[in-house]
Amino acid sequence: MSAPAQFSSDTRTLGYAQRLATAIWEKYWKQDAPEWKPEDDVVWVLTQIDNMTAGLVRPGVAQQPSDAVRMYADALDAANKRIAELEAREWVIRDPRSDDNGPTHPRCPRCGMDMRDAHACPTCNPVTRHNGGET
Repeated sequence: MSAPAQFSSDTRTLGYAQRLATAIWEKYWKQDAPEWKPEDDVVWVLTQIDNMTAGLVRPGVAQQPSDAVRMYADALDAANKRIAELEAREWVIRDPRSDDNGPTHPRCPRCGMDMRDAHACPTCNPVTRHNGGET
């Protein structure tokens, strides 16, 4: 392509890009950026258009989250529900080796674990019956 034809094409491209950028600015950004002017270089005008359109959302159209975002949100909701369930429980942690465990229960003669049932040790075997230290 000859130099005059190339210049003519570049001038038309720049003019078109400037008119497009100006139309976008007038419709969406005139009140927010009243001093804005289009640049004198095609690449810079395209950059201006890109910047002006990046934040535009069609009114009345809800943005749908991606599948990954939806999956993360569902997992987070499930975790928060489980945390709430666990926080609502009353947790009692007892040390079987300590004598300061509240109500006294018989201890397993084999392992020393606190037995709620006088004859069944939950540690050794819940169905194991202890009788005076013998199984």
